[in-house]
Amino acid sequence: MAGIDRTTTKELKGTIKAFSWQNPHSWMEVEVVGDYDLTFVGILNDDTTDVGRVHLGAVYVLDAHDGNVIVRETEKMSGRWVARNDLAEHRDAMETWSQIVYDAFVV
Repeated sequence: MAGIDRTTTKELKGTIKAFSWQNPHSWMEVEVVGDYDLTFVGILNDDTTDVGRVHLGAVYVLDAHDGNVIVRETEKMSGRWVARNDLAEHRDAMETWSQIVYDAFVV
């Protein structure tokens, strides 16, 4: 998911920061190595959480041709491929945005 947020950190307060799915090197959490296809699904807005109220998401399906996706922020998270049929057992551990996409698009 691509994101745009109004930053609240002291040094960047009031600025808009964005990262682009078109440039994998600008992604914050993961890096896709190799070729991939990107298909736009829609816009996500969630005002039910403090974080959601200051973020707007663009939802994409990313098809990593060789499946080589690397977690960059390993101090915060880990990652592994899970079969689509097995995602339901992980739903409660997903962030709110991921739960919304899962409920509306994956199921």
